[in-house]
Amino acid sequence: MKKNGFTLVELMVVVIVIGVLAAVSMPKFQIAADKAKVAEVQQILPAIAGAQEQYKHANDGYLELTKSSNYDFANRPKDNIYTEWKKVGLDVPESKYFNYEVTEVSEGSINDLNPLEDTKPKFTAKATLLRKLTYAEKDSTVTIDEKGCKKVLSKNLNNLIPTFGANNCPEQ
Repeated sequence: MKKNGFTLVELMVVVIVIGVLAAVSMPKFQIAADKAKVAEVQQILPAIAGAQEQYKHANDGYLELTKSSNYDFANRPKDNIYTEWKKVGLDVPESKYFNYEVTEVSEGSINDLNPLEDTKPKFTAKATLLRKLTYAEKDSTVTIDEKGCKKVLSKNLNNLIPTFGANNCPEQ
């Protein structure tokens, strides 16, 4: 009598092999998924810095921008936040993972006693993680300065996008 099919032992071996492969590959998949979610910061923060620079040249100063998570995307044109962001030439960033804002806007001033020590206008654009990812905690932050080169990342975000945090400005 000839039997067709697999034995129970053969099926169990296949299930165990698939389970081991899944257990080994899942952490790598989670890291890749987190990197993809965090990658938007690498595009949006430099865009904010560039838009703020253009605004400064036209208006002699930077503009503080309200948190993008406070924006009601259903009522776009009626919201003051929409108007603020439009002044610098940007749409309010719509993100599931981060809220974006521009804080710490300072006016430039000239020291009358020593004009060489003038302080230039400054701002900090900030992205704050809205939810916990597998390899990053909620409320982790990424900031960028007015030159677009001084970038500060929370430690767990720095592990996901290490090249973004590289300081690429010449020393002054």
